[in-house]
Amino acid sequence: MSRGGLRCTGCGRPLNRDEHLARWGECNFCGSPVCFACARYMPVRRSGLYGEYRDIVRVCSKCAVEKAA
Repeated sequence: MSRGGLRCTGCGRPLNRDEHLARWGECNFCGSPVCFACARYMPVRRSGLYGEYRDIVRVCSKCAVEKAA
């Protein structure tokens, strides 16, 4: 049951707050809720203590960058 009208930004599916990180999560850029069926993942460069590394972050379809062909 959806409490507070929480919906996926991609498909509009109602989301349950109790299932956070079990069935849905937030976009790492804009913070909007996105279900795992609509989530996209992209690599980002992060600087760490011993150099740069790549990390994979969850993003929504609005924030996802399309690959150049």
